[in-house]
Amino acid sequence: MSRTKTLESRHKKQTSKDDGKVVLHINKLSVHLPENNRYLLHNISFDVRQGEFVVLLGSNGSGKSSLISAINHTSQLRLKGNISIDGQKVNKINQDLFVATITQNVNSNLFPSLSILENFLVYQSTLGKVWAKINRVNRADGNATHGSNVHFCDNRRGGDGHHNRHLSSDGCLGGDGGAGNPLSPTRLDIQFREHLAQFNRKLSQATHQPVGNLSGGEKQTLALALTMFFPRKILLLDEHTSALDPRASKSIMEITNQKIRDFGLTCIMTTHNLDYAMAYGDVIIALKNGEIFKKININAKKDIKKDDLLEIFSP
Repeated sequence: MSRTKTLESRHKKQTSKDDGKVVLHINKLSVHLPENNRYLLHNISFDVRQGEFVVLLGSNGSGKSSLISAINHTSQLRLKGNISIDGQKVNKINQDLFVATITQNVNSNLFPSLSILENFLVYQSTLGKVWAKINRVNRADGNATHGSNVHFCDNRRGGDGHHNRHLSSDGCLGGDGGAGNPLSPTRLDIQFREHLAQFNRKLSQATHQPVGNLSGGEKQTLALALTMFFPRKILLLDEHTSALDPRASKSIMEITNQKIRDFGLTCIMTTHNLDYAMAYGDVIIALKNGEIFKKININAKKDIKKDDLLEIFSP
């Protein structure tokens, strides 16, 4: 069987929403300020299933970013309730195993003084250790992948230019020559260019350009490409287009949606943009004053009108 067909089969198996697999489970989550006991989130409960694209909609101060911070465990605030991913409780130690986050700060996921390729090498070095840790956990649970190797991006559909990328138990990225064999810089460059070209062909042809010279839209495109090259269980997008001009914002949203679908990712995206909430995602969870105001499933979303969502922004 060809690699493309194998990946498509894995994609369909892993991302089918019909199997009912819950990836993220949030139960009675509350977040409050310790100094005055004011709640930023109160009694939040919902599930996110494999391959779902969930839109968190709400005005400024509704609790969207507080919820993202609770899921990726970067919040310094007091949390009550339970958050689990694949049945495991999320904490500061293991959150990198499960969650990737991209925010509106286009430099928060990048190193502006380094080139595009050097940013990839930093990701490979840092996240390689994370994937090695995942592999050790899997082996301890009896769920190790073939040999001692974890496959990067196993859930992508495949297509022209894809290559096997393997990770040895010590976090070393290897190539087609055999699992765990280090890639030469030339081979690594080629693989990364092929991946990046799916997001922006111009960037893939200028990988030695400093990231600081890129536009905001190009930086966010690169952040998406890097994050999706090393996918975790859940991708969190916290207002990731809000700092861009309207044209760049629209372009990034189109790329985001397409690649989430292509790679079969499970994603939660925050926004206060009604048009984006209606156009993208499978489910809308509307937050208001720190509580779930409304949840709109994929069937109801087809018939939703903008006026139906405006009440979310009323005082």
